[in-house]
Amino acid sequence: MSKPERKGSRNPKERPDYTFPEEEEVQGTPVELFFINIAKFIEKNRLRVFASVAGIFIVLGGIVAFGEYSRYREELATLEVEKLEKKFTKSPPTDESQKIKEMEDFLKEHSAKNANLRVSKQLIDSYAKKEDYKNAGFYAEKMSGLISEPPEVRAYFHFLAANYYENNKEPELALKQFEKASLLVSSKKDMAVMNAWIYFHTGRLQFDSGKKEEALGNFKKVLELESDHRSYLEQPQQMSTYMILKINKG
Repeated sequence: MSKPERKGSRNPKERPDYTFPEEEEVQGTPVELFFINIAKFIEKNRLRVFASVAGIFIVLGGIVAFGEYSRYREELATLEVEKLEKKFTKSPPTDESQKIKEMEDFLKEHSAKNANLRVSKQLIDSYAKKEDYKNAGFYAEKMSGLISEPPEVRAYFHFLAANYYENNKEPELALKQFEKASLLVSSKKDMAVMNAWIYFHTGRLQFDSGKKEEALGNFKKVLELESDHRSYLEQPQQMSTYMILKINKG
C-alpha cells in the first residue's frame, strides 16, 4: 500500500519555475516594469550579456594598461636623456659627430615624446655647428611636428627649418616651411613681427624664383601689419618697401 503524500510535498523530479510571467500578467509602476523587462532580457540572453560585459572590462583594462605603459616609457626615456645630457656636460665630446651619433642612437631606442623633443633640439644645434644645414633643417621641421601647442612655437621651428634649408641652397623646401609657418600664425594679430618676417622671406624667395606677382603680394602684406612694438616692424617693412619699388621698376 502506497504511503499518502504529505501535504505540501513536491515531486523531487519537478524543478521550481524561475521563468518570468508573461508581460500582460505583470503589473507595477513604469520603473518596476522597466527593470522587470531588463531582467527578462538578461535571463533569455545570458551568454550574450555576459560576453558583452566581459568585453567592456577587457577593453577598459587594455586602455588603463596602455596608459600605464606609456607613462613608464616616458619616465624611463626622460631618465635616460638626463644621463646623456650629464655625460655631455661632464665630458664634452671633442668631435660633434660622436655626440650626434649617440643622440641619434638614443632616438632609435626611445620614442617618448618629451625626450624626443629634448634630443631633437640638441641635434639641431649640433648639426648647425657642423654646418650640416640639411639635417639641422630636418630636425627643426621634426620639432614642429612633435609640438602640438602653442602654434606660435610650431611656427618658430618651421621658420628655423626654412632658414637652414635656404642655407643648404634648397629654396623650394625653405619656401614650403615659411608657408607652413604662415598658416599657423597669419591670423594672430599679436604675432605681427613674426608674420612680417615670414611674409618678407616668402616674398623674397618667390621673387628669386621669378614669381614676381606673388612676391609683390607678400611684400604688401608686410606693410599692412601693425604692432604695439612698432620699432620691430621697421626693418622688414623698409626692406619690403625696397623690394616693391624694385619689382615696380621692372
